[in-house]
Amino acid sequence: MASLNDLKPAITTSSSDGFVLESADSVRFGDEYNPEERERNRQILFGELLCGLLMGEPVWTNAIFAFDSAGMVQVLGAIARAFHRESARSNQHLPMIIAAYGGDVLPGQKTARPWSNPNEFFLRCYAHRLDNIVGFTVSATPELDKDTDRRKKIAAAMIQHAESPVACNLDDLRAELKSQQEISHFRDLYSIDGFLRSWYGPSGKNQSFADYASDQEQHGHPVRLIRDWTTDHPRFKDSGVKHLRRYCEQALEIAKEIKTELGFFSEAQGLLRLELENPNNEAFNNRTLFRKKIKPLSSPEVYNVLVELADGHYVRMQYTELTRSAREVTSPAGTDPAAALGEIWANATTRSLMIQPDLVQSWQFITKLKSRPSASTGPLDLDGIAFRFADFMTDPDRRNDLSTYQRLLSHARAAQIGSDLDRRKYCFDALYRHVTQCCEKINIQMNDVGVNFAFNPLESCSLTGSLTMSYLEHVAISQATGDADAAIDPTPSSEQPVSRGSDNALPSTL
Repeated sequence: MASLNDLKPAITTSSSDGFVLESADSVRFGDEYNPEERERNRQILFGELLCGLLMGEPVWTNAIFAFDSAGMVQVLGAIARAFHRESARSNQHLPMIIAAYGGDVLPGQKTARPWSNPNEFFLRCYAHRLDNIVGFTVSATPELDKDTDRRKKIAAAMIQHAESPVACNLDDLRAELKSQQEISHFRDLYSIDGFLRSWYGPSGKNQSFADYASDQEQHGHPVRLIRDWTTDHPRFKDSGVKHLRRYCEQALEIAKEIKTELGFFSEAQGLLRLELENPNNEAFNNRTLFRKKIKPLSSPEVYNVLVELADGHYVRMQYTELTRSAREVTSPAGTDPAAALGEIWANATTRSLMIQPDLVQSWQFITKLKSRPSASTGPLDLDGIAFRFADFMTDPDRRNDLSTYQRLLSHARAAQIGSDLDRRKYCFDALYRHVTQCCEKINIQMNDVGVNFAFNPLESCSLTGSLTMSYLEHVAISQATGDADAAIDPTPSSEQPVSRGSDNALPSTL
């Protein structure tokens, strides 16, 4: 019989493995959702993020999501404040990886200006978008979007801040911020900037962003360059897959292979076919226009199918460009069959456009977040939860426990592929015993903020399990081992969901 010493090597905190959260998509926090739904979507995002971080994996995002997706900015702002590197936390878990192109183009310029150093890229990237009045819609702060004068003034101030050798504060901007929403948004942006700078070290002052990102990519730093995957070892058969029109054209082809008895799927195909007949259809220029165009033309079911198809396209292109790996979290916007079918359709369409399917098994799936019919908890206390969580993750006394947990998780996953039953059972039992102890310890730490983690073995014969995080009446489930289909809902059957959220159990995606 194997021993714990046989289960090596350990998972390191500098691993580049990670996940991309579809629930961080900026459209999840747009005008289409009412305030209660946006708050719920934020809770989904936060629950998914903490489950992934506890399993030892950082969240990947592009820089634009990190400054213009309202939910992502709020969540990352809290995480940044909690995980800001200090001397006492030098050997800590890396919670996020933010990627950007190696430079940016200011309005009126023809060529990109490379970032001079990593210190400047995050704030300056946002400032360039603010300064691009015609070409960029500021979605996270709608009032600021149409205010040309304020956009220009804030952009100029942020460029100066980006070039500062130290992290800056909001004092120079407060006169231009007109609402509490804007103040909170920029507070989060500067928190993220301060977190990024806390990782750079001296090289951030005298090394180009491209050189720094290239040197540090394998060393657990939160900075990456977005690579052009259409020319650098392309995954896909043609570069047109990045555009929604090309994707939807292929979706009609792949739909022939999806078997379903749901009649609205045929209606969705018919509507998509009609829209594609117009070669200059603006609906395919961006997903917001796509949503506005198809909503009055379709039933709610057809609308949900097509929205999930378009959103699935976008997030798949994002995580392929960012991680170039098979890891993903999926979070359809609705609990109805139409949303789940749209997600399945998006997955199948993407795979049909690949040169060859990925051989890496996807593991990280958030499959459900439900609200039980008790009183609403109101806004989530992101900072309170994040600080308690970071205290646990960065405590030297907990690092060995977490390292062992992540090592055992890796081996339990690996043992499910081509291993004999005894080996699978031993690896899974070792994981179950240890992760249960870790959950008991973190629950003591998180008790005052109402958060509880648990590891749930599913059917004993399947040797699969899921990690759950519950916040008062909300439950987020993350698939830990086994196929994505294996995740189940721990909520008693008598307690039914009462609002929109994630509710899918899908086949493995990219």
